[in-house]
Amino acid sequence: MKKTYASNTSRMLFIDEDGLDEQTHYTDEFEHRGFQILHYKDDLSFRIEWEDKFKSGQDKYLILAEPKVYIPYDVLKACGSYKFHISLMNLFPHLQIQCIREKADLNFDLLCMAYKSLYDDCRTYDKTKDFIDDVVYGKDNVREYVNQRIKDVSVLAEKTQNYKNWIKVAEAKSEIDVFCAAYEIDADAEFVQEPFLRFILESFGKLSGKITSDRETPVLVKGAMDYMYNHSDKFVIIVMDGMSEFDWTILSRSFGDIKYERSAAFA
Repeated sequence: MKKTYASNTSRMLFIDEDGLDEQTHYTDEFEHRGFQILHYKDDLSFRIEWEDKFKSGQDKYLILAEPKVYIPYDVLKACGSYKFHISLMNLFPHLQIQCIREKADLNFDLLCMAYKSLYDDCRTYDKTKDFIDDVVYGKDNVREYVNQRIKDVSVLAEKTQNYKNWIKVAEAKSEIDVFCAAYEIDADAEFVQEPFLRFILESFGKLSGKITSDRETPVLVKGAMDYMYNHSDKFVIIVMDGMSEFDWTILSRSFGDIKYERSAAFA
């Protein structure tokens, strides 16, 4: 985020060479900073849907495009020098990229934390594999990551009054709990229960009045059927009664190449 100087511009272009946004959702950070994310398909679609707003609107826009897709000169010019190629090679030049690509369930937060202390050249397959197995997923690195996540969640839980942020707290807490259980780390994030209870007592009754955009999933479970009806002619709803975020975090790691969009609602 800092390297893009996002605070200095309202128009940006990212060429995502390895589909990293699908795995890391890094554009979420830009959305938090007020950018609308435009998923670029082709010139015609862009001009029909976004050209006027992009060129003359006051909002901030980040175009996310795949490599080798034609992007016209006027769009490139509007983005100026804020054009970036996002790739594994650029992010991790001391590692063997194919090995990283084969790790479908690789936790990039853990990788980035371990990579900051990597000074050796690991640009062979075996060295990168050993680095990931022994260092990235080593207990010391995981413990450091968990402690940092606990600090982040603590700050978010104490400050937030936004229902969307409470969903993020729940997701982060489940990740912390899973790592603590798997690596026998003596830490937990149960402290979020008290501020969450305060939020529920004070604000839950107001959630039914929340108005969401057409692309957002419903705030409350009772709106799920209407949402599905309005967005698809064919859909399946699978109810796993009693499943927690902890369980979901574990189960979702086995999904492999299954593509899905995740959201949550209050019940």
